[in-house]
Amino acid sequence: NKRYKSDNLERLKHPLVPPIVHKKIISECFQFFENNEKNIIKYVTLGKKINARLESYALKNPNIKQSLSKIFYRVMSKVEAKEYCKLKKSIERINPYTFTLMLSLTGFRASEAKAVRNKSHKYKKESGKVKYFIESTLRKYTNEDVDLDWVSCKAVYDAMESLSKVNDVLYQRINLILKYYPSKISEEYFARYNEAFER
Repeated sequence: NKRYKSDNLERLKHPLVPPIVHKKIISECFQFFENNEKNIIKYVTLGKKINARLESYALKNPNIKQSLSKIFYRVMSKVEAKEYCKLKKSIERINPYTFTLMLSLTGFRASEAKAVRNKSHKYKKESGKVKYFIESTLRKYTNEDVDLDWVSCKAVYDAMESLSKVNDVLYQRINLILKYYPSKISEEYFARYNEAFER
């Protein structure tokens, strides 16, 4: 009936997430990056050192029978291993927090945000002002995918910059595993790792 349709239309006018809740979620994201800025830098620095040692170790020990986890601990000191685990835990939610900021501050749909590639955040200067954007694919209004630049902001740019640096360390490690020790991972992980490089 008319009243039922009217009630449904009225509900559609309200945001899916109440503003006060949305504001709290964004604030939590900002807080995460503010609190972990140094931890992210330390994690990336230590991660690069571990990767360099892993490659050096792999070149000298190509046929070693130990598991990957044991090999990782061989290329780290006990202090480094403890620090690495601590840093990894402190930034383990960097993906969802970055994803949340992207959805909240750019207008992305979830499927569109998931399709964003590493290092797709950009900026350019126009008339003395810095403009931030994200290279992605539009799927809202067309039947075909359209590549374009989504308007973004500094907060999203900084979050994606941090995440991209973390991802670079992980991609480098995956590449080393696939190159030197592919037999030490399952077929499922082998497929996942290769898929990660295809994106």
